[in-house]
Amino acid sequence: MLRTILICAILAFGVITSSVSEAAQPARFNYQAKLTDSGGLPLNGVHTLTIRLYQGGTAGSANSGTQVYQETATPTFTNGVANHVVGTGTGQIPGALTASMLNTSSDIFLQIAVDDVSNVVLPRTRLESVPFSILSADGEARIPISQPGGGSFPITISQPGSYYLTGNLTDVGPGAGVSITTSGVKLDLNGYSIIGTGGGGTLGVACNTAGVKNLEVCNGRITNCNIGISFNNVSNAWVHDMNLSGNQNVGVRVGAGAIVEDCVANDLSSPTSNVYGIFVSSDSTVRQCQVANIQSAAASSNAIGISGGIGASVLNCSASNVGSIGTNTSVSGITVSNNSRVEGCIARGNYNSGSSGVTIGIAAGPDSLILNNVSTNNSAADSDSNGIRVGNSSLVSGNDVTSNTAVGASNFGVGIAISSTTRVENNNVVGNIGVSGGTGYGIYARFSSSSGNVIVKNTTIGHTTAGIRCENTSGANYHGENIQKETTPFSQASMVNVAGTGDRADVAF
Repeated sequence: MLRTILICAILAFGVITSSVSEAAQPARFNYQAKLTDSGGLPLNGVHTLTIRLYQGGTAGSANSGTQVYQETATPTFTNGVANHVVGTGTGQIPGALTASMLNTSSDIFLQIAVDDVSNVVLPRTRLESVPFSILSADGEARIPISQPGGGSFPITISQPGSYYLTGNLTDVGPGAGVSITTSGVKLDLNGYSIIGTGGGGTLGVACNTAGVKNLEVCNGRITNCNIGISFNNVSNAWVHDMNLSGNQNVGVRVGAGAIVEDCVANDLSSPTSNVYGIFVSSDSTVRQCQVANIQSAAASSNAIGISGGIGASVLNCSASNVGSIGTNTSVSGITVSNNSRVEGCIARGNYNSGSSGVTIGIAAGPDSLILNNVSTNNSAADSDSNGIRVGNSSLVSGNDVTSNTAVGASNFGVGIAISSTTRVENNNVVGNIGVSGGTGYGIYARFSSSSGNVIVKNTTIGHTTAGIRCENTSGANYHGENIQKETTPFSQASMVNVAGTGDRADVAF
């Protein structure tokens, strides 16, 4: 009879490796054991080991589970200790060891029999999730992560590499489920979820370490956390194919140079503070993402579907039913800072039902491009509502801006609101109105200093007060070749603006 004092197939340096050139990739990892006989004396000399891997089963039951691999080895024992690299033995069944044999949500057990297949060393060794890594089909070393014993979070990743979940992480919080403290990490949720407890300060995946960059999170769901992904100061992050719905304050927040794509951040709400579906810093890109049904109830707070810093691009995204019920709040479907681009997006049904709260479908700082978007049915119950609002020196072109509404006297329901030196062209602007004494404009140069704007080739139809309105009292704006069906096609605060003539005149019908 044999006894095992120590069996260790999962040393921290036991790394499974493989060739990237083969369809079924060979793999290997280190195995070390110290064996004694029934009298407690260490084994010496050459002994035959039958090595098997099982998916599932239990540690104390030989041959339990589904056998996925077998090989034979004849290592030399010295004072009971032998080493072998699993994956290099003879008589391999059903063939070479591959990473796919270990790709399971079940436990993996390593079973060793000494000199006879029936002489199994028990208990079998469970391959723990973190100490071994698997090489994926594209040659990428991957390290599994699973629910920690006793729910002891966070799981801390302190070494660069590629990590993946083997199952859901549940009851996360307070604090982070996964905390990353180093650059160069990929975390693949592998279709699984990180589920928080819903308490304040609960983070799904977080990095608070200064100077960290090049992090990737993908392929899963994070829900019931205060913040889904918190990478505030991480540069060059890549977040993709994530469902970040059902969190509280933020779906995902990343630092400069990030890419967020193919993500969903729906059903966020907070009674006490700002709510952001997706928040990216400067020079970042958000594309093909959806944000819907997020709400803030706090006074003087923001509810923003997608927020981008200087130089941000928001492409082919949608932000709908973003709202606030608090007082003196700001709501926007999509907001970007200076030098940014919003293209091919939809901002729909965003609302502010509290008092003194502004709603903007798409807002952009100076020197921005707003191209080929839809902004419709955005509303404010007691303040201004704009379909699109931009800063100076921007281009607003090819947008469909309809049915944005402001309620109450002195409030403005505006399709496109501009400042100065902005070109507004080829937009379809329809039915933006003020009700209960409010004012409705299609295109609105909104300051007394607004000048240098070019407003051409737009369609404006059915606005409460005027199709185009210029508030400037000095300087000049140009308008021409617009097609308008309005009671008042054009109005101005001062007779300083220039209208196109002849073929370039506005046309009323």
